[in-house]
Amino acid sequence: MKGLKKDEDAEDTSKIQSTPSLDHIRLSLSRTIGIADLEEWQRDNEFILTGYRRLVSSSIFSSTSPNLFNHAVNIHSHLWPAVAFFVMAVTLDILFTSRYKSAKRSDLVFMTLYLLSAVFCHGASALFHTIRCHSQKIDARSNALDYAGIIVLVVGSYTPSVHFGFPCSVKLQITYCVIIVLLGLGGSFVVWNPEYAKPTHRVIRTIIFCALGSSGWIPLIHLVIVHGFKETLIHMGQGGLVVASLTYVTGAVLYAIRVPERLYPGKFDYFFSSHQFLHFCVVAGASIHYAGLYKAMQFSLTQSCH
Repeated sequence: MKGLKKDEDAEDTSKIQSTPSLDHIRLSLSRTIGIADLEEWQRDNEFILTGYRRLVSSSIFSSTSPNLFNHAVNIHSHLWPAVAFFVMAVTLDILFTSRYKSAKRSDLVFMTLYLLSAVFCHGASALFHTIRCHSQKIDARSNALDYAGIIVLVVGSYTPSVHFGFPCSVKLQITYCVIIVLLGLGGSFVVWNPEYAKPTHRVIRTIIFCALGSSGWIPLIHLVIVHGFKETLIHMGQGGLVVASLTYVTGAVLYAIRVPERLYPGKFDYFFSSHQFLHFCVVAGASIHYAGLYKAMQFSLTQSCH
């Protein structure tokens, strides 16, 4: 009997030991996890400590979630602006017909292209933050799409500025626009080619992106030389490009130095992180530039070319 009792006690002890701990159960039921539970490739910000979604590899769109997590603001801060820019793009023709009857068809085309580039940039960003918890492969591809969206917005911002800045010189319009588009294609090739993601190609990547970033400033300097600062930046509406660029740079700097979460790790996991400030700056910059393009177009319509 004693031997039988010992066997029963041993069996009960074994059951207790095999039962998952309460902490383990809570962890398995939790919708989000901490940075310590992430795969190495998921750790891109050491100061965001909680609120990460679990990996969901069964379906790309099963990684979406209506619950609060640390990328939720990043999704919505670009999803709804993408919708707004799309609505503006599809209704732009009505606005042109009613208010700008003297505008050329090319003016409408360039304004529409800008809005569509903003749609693509913000939409690609929202998609990236939505599905990045699917798998490492999807994260890498959607991240490339996110960077491609930035390139598209840069090209889509610079080319209308050139179009409206040189209304009387088709040759200069074509020259500058071709250079900008070619540099944009070069940047896209670098973004989508995994070979150029390696550290050995860092110099090439830097050169291409710096060239693309400066490609819109060369025509601007050209305009300043010809017309002066006040005429170019205020009356010609090119100041919108300058203010938008400064807004983008502000967001990029905050993102690069990880402020404010660097100062208080774990305090900005869900709201007001540097990545969210970057998103807000992109939306603000895109809106400012759109207003500047309208002013630039209005100025170009007053010019008589001989």
